[in-house]
Amino acid sequence: MKSLPVLIFTFFLPLAGLSQTYQFSSYGLDEGMFDKFTYTINQDQQGFLWIGTGKGLCRFDGRVFDNEFKGDSIPISIAHASLLDSRGRLWFGHENGLLSVYEDGAFRLIEPSDNHRSKITAIREDESGKILVLCQQSGLLVIDQDLNIIHERDPEDQENPFADKFLYDFQITPGGNLLVTTQDGLSIFRFNEDLGSYIQTGILSALQYLNVQELVKSIYEDEYWAGTADEGMFRITGSGFDPEGYSVEKIGLEAGIEYASISSIVFDGERRVWVNSLSEGIYRFDLDEMGKLGASLLFNVDNGLPSEYIEQIFVDEEGNQWFSSPGNGISVLRDQAFTFYNIWKDEAYTDVSAVYVDGDTRWFGGAGRIASVRGGGVGTITYLDRSNGLPDDKVTALYTDEQHNLYIGTEKKGLYKKNAG
Repeated sequence: MKSLPVLIFTFFLPLAGLSQTYQFSSYGLDEGMFDKFTYTINQDQQGFLWIGTGKGLCRFDGRVFDNEFKGDSIPISIAHASLLDSRGRLWFGHENGLLSVYEDGAFRLIEPSDNHRSKITAIREDESGKILVLCQQSGLLVIDQDLNIIHERDPEDQENPFADKFLYDFQITPGGNLLVTTQDGLSIFRFNEDLGSYIQTGILSALQYLNVQELVKSIYEDEYWAGTADEGMFRITGSGFDPEGYSVEKIGLEAGIEYASISSIVFDGERRVWVNSLSEGIYRFDLDEMGKLGASLLFNVDNGLPSEYIEQIFVDEEGNQWFSSPGNGISVLRDQAFTFYNIWKDEAYTDVSAVYVDGDTRWFGGAGRIASVRGGGVGTITYLDRSNGLPDDKVTALYTDEQHNLYIGTEKKGLYKKNAG
């Protein structure tokens, strides 16, 4: 009987682990977007995606981008902030201080006084249905359900509690107080009925002098997460309008984001949170039963993220994660049930024609080459190729016997055997 060709190797050269790549879909000028600079992302009740770009708003139905809408003419100005309110209206806050409201298929423009127009950084809805709008250098607007501005103070009035502040974000507490982030930390404001205005009641000392640029409500009551320009992320717990009623804890140190620039934090259900780290990428954190940070995964340009400069994160109604980028359009991570692995290091041609699993060792065959991955996860990968005696032919079958000898079937050049060891 004719004997099998035997491949004899004295050693494997261990290399880096599998190159794990996630499948992002990107949309830019080539895909029909009107501008490659993108900022806020939101979704209406019909499922259309809305994107604030450097050339105004556009709407995406999953195939086509559109920027022609009924109603008032909306500004060709960046929309940095957006909100879908309880009535199904979409609000957009523009860099020039104007507001666009989309309702019943048409836009309505809301125009604050000339001296109250500055970049709109955040839009929130209170329990009564009023809309509160934070303007970076001109304070707070309050708009009623009929879209009338009912509160607007002169930003140059030194009695205005928001005077001389750069305002970035805010949240409304269950008690109706405001937590407002600025270039100098996080301040608390309460509404004074006698004055008919908000008054500042203090600043959280643990965040004083920090540039706090993002503030979100967590999945737990009376808990907020804050992102800073260069000091990472903090958890804030407490209630009321007295700063002494709040505690502050820096989080994410184990993940290496203690000095990250964070401008977007998005909770995705009860057990996951997404966090951007400007110039690095996107972190996905698992949350334990107490809402504490657990295992993390960094999405960056090495594993598929189109750009490491992500402005905002948005999770749509189907659970897809969308990312806006100033200069690279938008991208989406649609389905994480499947993960792409590039077996062959630094090669565009990623053929895999045979697979076999032997305990904690996985074998992959390609055209004139075999990869062996040992250990769980991405493991440690080693290679066999023509220099080791493999024929110049596609590997079509792999099998190991009880002694862990490897049998290699090829398309045209027969069967080969590699002895164990």
